[in-house]
Amino acid sequence: MRLLPVLLLALILWTAHPVRAQFTVLQDPDVWHLLSQAPQDPAERLALADRALSRLDPEAPGNTHIRMDLLEARAEALEALGRTAEAAAVYEEKATLAEAQGLSLNHDPVDLMARSQDLHAKSGDIDSAVRAFLAGERLLSGDDPADSRRHIVELLFATDRARSGAAGPRNVYGHARGPLEQGIARVSIPPTHRRGRLEHPSLWRMEFHREPGRHVVLEDVSPLPSPDFFDMLADRLSNAPQDEVLVLIHGFNVDFDSAMRRSAQITHDLRYEGVPIVYSWPSRGSTLGYVADTAAVRHSGRNLSRFLDALVDQAGATSIHLVAHSMGNRALTDALELMALRRDADAEQDPVFEEVLFAAPDVDAGLFGAMAETFRPLARRMTLYGSSEDLALDVSRRIHGDAPRAGEGGPLMTPFQGIDSIDMSAAGRDMLAHQYYAEDSAARLDMLMLIWRNTSPERRCGLSPEPREGGTVWRLSSGPCSDRTLFDIIASLRRAGIERRKDAETYLDSLATELDLSREIRDIVSTLLTDSES
Repeated sequence: MRLLPVLLLALILWTAHPVRAQFTVLQDPDVWHLLSQAPQDPAERLALADRALSRLDPEAPGNTHIRMDLLEARAEALEALGRTAEAAAVYEEKATLAEAQGLSLNHDPVDLMARSQDLHAKSGDIDSAVRAFLAGERLLSGDDPADSRRHIVELLFATDRARSGAAGPRNVYGHARGPLEQGIARVSIPPTHRRGRLEHPSLWRMEFHREPGRHVVLEDVSPLPSPDFFDMLADRLSNAPQDEVLVLIHGFNVDFDSAMRRSAQITHDLRYEGVPIVYSWPSRGSTLGYVADTAAVRHSGRNLSRFLDALVDQAGATSIHLVAHSMGNRALTDALELMALRRDADAEQDPVFEEVLFAAPDVDAGLFGAMAETFRPLARRMTLYGSSEDLALDVSRRIHGDAPRAGEGGPLMTPFQGIDSIDMSAAGRDMLAHQYYAEDSAARLDMLMLIWRNTSPERRCGLSPEPREGGTVWRLSSGPCSDRTLFDIIASLRRAGIERRKDAETYLDSLATELDLSREIRDIVSTLLTDSES
């Protein structure tokens, strides 16, 4: 049954949506039976869904999500009973509703119409199958209103890539070095986006070009003079729910277009409410460009250092967070070392950054440790993510004469003084396990707790200490930390401004009256907030 995820999500978004009407719906005995008991008998499920739908007010605020899930329960029951033609009709009804509601629903009308087509064909009704197919084609055509349902993420950016002179937002900046420029980019997230995914065309799905209604798409790039850029940053900070900046620095084999799209996905999935800024250095965006990238990234470290200095001096943000990935950490470590030397940074000074996260750093481990001694005072907390499953870093180590990389995990992970070393080996999911920081639920939760509360490792979810020579490595055991419900609750607490443990427990109690929150989730939330006033 798929009722629980959507009903829970509707409840935890209390501060953002008019969902009070859903509490009345949850009191419906048939809805509650479907939710809490999940009966296995399809005939019983069908009867419960039909009765609940007959009593549901489709015009009441917040009821659309519940209607969609009741229709899903009805369709599944009909299909299990062999009533495929009726099930196909229900999926058509869902597709029509999803098309009409747009961004308010996380359902793809094209996929729903395709499901209807399959069931009509299975039932032998070829005419209806063809009709469903044509309806799906219409949705995929230029007349499809999916474009209007996309979510737009606006990213400020700084780059030392040269302009290419080519047309289109994807090609504004190439891979050659250029002067430092700033600007703003707009990236669309499709209404069917799934957290951790970077949706793009797939030949397996016969998709040959990017469609804003189905893929993450860079739609617009507008360079700005530096004074205009900082004026825009100040304006956005004054209007943002969180008066803070998150700077994202990409890694090897990433062109400008990919950097903007991945950064938009990360900030969208983190539900980040400050101002995101992307720094894009001139990577060639090719697996064959590794050597060229190693030279370009070190040159960019100096430009990044100047940009971060300007950001600290001119932004006026309460907090500035930095996240670098892979080879981008070479630019960041160079930049931080130069900043520390210029500022004569030491432990007696107030740090200029809040959180600095080195994700999968493709940096020589010995060099990283030596540089960290200089730049450590610049931030309130520094964290390093590593993984033993990171094949990309394993290849890098071999290229560099078997010298260990700072981002390697497992037995090879080196603890660094004053930096929290987190072994994320359990989080790797993609082919090279190199994008776990952006794709894994437990990693996103850990990043959220760092940015929100500067939470120390012993209070973060699923981290256990492993003493090593020279310090401690914290190993992730994802388990319940990968539960999307837990992430939704933590993100909701942050958005609602709830930081005290007592207030959080009251908030969870209000959810527990309608939903069966596990004791494990409640304990995790309580632990995450143990440093709060009770």
